[in-house]
Amino acid sequence: MDRVVSGLRIAFRVDASVTIGTGHLVRCLTLAQTLRAAGADCVFLSRSLSHDHIERIRERGCSVHLLAEGGTRAALAADDPPHTHWLPVPWQDDARETRELLKRLQPDWLIVDHYALDARWEAQAAPPGTKVMAIDDLADRPHRCDKIFRAHRCGRFRVSNRGEVFARFDGRKVLGILRSELRHFLNLLNRGPDRFVA
Repeated sequence: MDRVVSGLRIAFRVDASVTIGTGHLVRCLTLAQTLRAAGADCVFLSRSLSHDHIERIRERGCSVHLLAEGGTRAALAADDPPHTHWLPVPWQDDARETRELLKRLQPDWLIVDHYALDARWEAQAAPPGTKVMAIDDLADRPHRCDKIFRAHRCGRFRVSNRGEVFARFDGRKVLGILRSELRHFLNLLNRGPDRFVA
């Protein structure tokens, strides 16, 4: 399994703030540490991170690329995800800026863990050749990606017949959500794309 992950470049699109909290970042850092131990190169793309969060990512051997701070926020549309207000710019601007950065970074995978980003963003953010995985523990918005990692609130992992991984975890033990069960996640990454819309 490590041989397949070794040499992959994996980009994470995740934010953390007082409003959003740090759970998404901690989850992605835990995953990045395991992927790095298997030989992958991990980079983080974020729009809102404190200096402490940036240092935390760098201390774990990952690079950080900051997207521009907010601009003018468009009015919310009826089809926007419930947490759209967590993104300080229109999703189209975020997708465009992310795509331009990803063209330079050329990752094999883009893993997005953000409640404000949905299928529309996923369809526009990844350049050709970059596969997309969405981490989604709310199941409150559509996705258009190669894989979905469903994280729920208690229990263990299971893989559905559509290639989805369902993870359950205790919110008090966020740091341990992926530890031993990461084999399932790495297996999911290693399998061929199951392109679907959920």
